[in-house]
Amino acid sequence: MRKILALAAAGALFTAPALAATMTVEFSPEGGEPVSITMADDGTYTDSNGTAGTYTWDAATQTLCGTSDAGTLCATFEGEATDEPAVGDTRAYSADNGSTGTATVTSIEP
Repeated sequence: MRKILALAAAGALFTAPALAATMTVEFSPEGGEPVSITMADDGTYTDSNGTAGTYTWDAATQTLCGTSDAGTLCATFEGEATDEPAVGDTRAYSADNGSTGTATVTSIEP
């Protein structure tokens, strides 16, 4: 489930229109190891551990859900997402399993 949480942390840094690019985000869960997630505009992701899956983003509730073979996990983010994300953007999240942490955009590619 930690891998799904990594995806969730990554996705909520930006709004849906920004997903026209491939983004890599490093997430740092409290008490855990950082994991990088690369999300594509087709709704799929891969992480630095080799896990692949799909994601959905609800801009109205600032909630991102990721699904992989490990299951589905959703996270809700504090503050407002930016319409134009940039490398270095960071947001805090809390997941539906009680986990918390921060996620930072490390790369954006068209």
